[in-house]
Amino acid sequence: MARGLNVGVAVLGLSLCVPFVASGRVLYEGFGYQAGAPLAGQNGGAGPWVTPWMSSPPFVSPTIDVPGLSYSHNAELLTTPGAARSDAAAFGLSMNRLFTPDHGTNGTSLWISFLAQIDTPTSGNAYVLLAFPGGPPNVPGIAISITRFGFNDTFLRAALAPYAGGGSGGVAATTPIAFGETALLVARIDYRAGPDLVSLWLNPGLDVLPGTADITLNTLDLNVAPPSQLLRFEQGNNRASFIDEIRLGGTFEEVTPLVPGPSAISVVLIGGMWAARRRRVAR
Repeated sequence: MARGLNVGVAVLGLSLCVPFVASGRVLYEGFGYQAGAPLAGQNGGAGPWVTPWMSSPPFVSPTIDVPGLSYSHNAELLTTPGAARSDAAAFGLSMNRLFTPDHGTNGTSLWISFLAQIDTPTSGNAYVLLAFPGGPPNVPGIAISITRFGFNDTFLRAALAPYAGGGSGGVAATTPIAFGETALLVARIDYRAGPDLVSLWLNPGLDVLPGTADITLNTLDLNVAPPSQLLRFEQGNNRASFIDEIRLGGTFEEVTPLVPGPSAISVVLIGGMWAARRRRVAR
């Protein structure tokens, strides 16, 4: 099914400037901060964020890398300059940020997307993950990641796995991700009575709604307690790794806004001129 018109514009104002209009249910972090600045303490993005990004000792803060990551597949993802970059964090790096949750009700869905990239490690583990942490004793969390599963693997895989708070299972996609390749991960959590369904698409086309997911996980009851108010990302590698363009929303279109094409801009401009003409006639 083709997606609806999604050009990232405000028609009435004829503005072609923002990644999306923050509606309260859309959360966005594009890491549009000064190049080289530490991420810790930064408080940008859009949507119902509550705190700046926070790191915990002994973890160090990633820094802002410009121009950041980009992605296109039949259409181009709308991005802003900047990405969170970690170097030589072989022991792992963890960043947290609190937000006001608007998800977790049975019968609803939450869409999540982000870009990730990992340079070739010299040895050992390598991963970038985005997580809703769970908590003891029996509140499971979920992690969405690209991961090097074997220390000698020459590629990465996309994966879903429990994250803190218990739970079992975990599944990885079979499609390899090359080191140095930017991957778009799009996940959907379908909240329901009992275990919820988490679906993950790796590098989906942006011109249509996604079809069958690459992997699914249905062993975790993620809303057994009030929904997580904490969003966390982790990076582990002994070379550079990146995360960028984090979005949470209610639909696929909300978490994959597109760069407006010429035809879409023409529609907006024609509509604006017609509206202006009508205003002049009305006078």
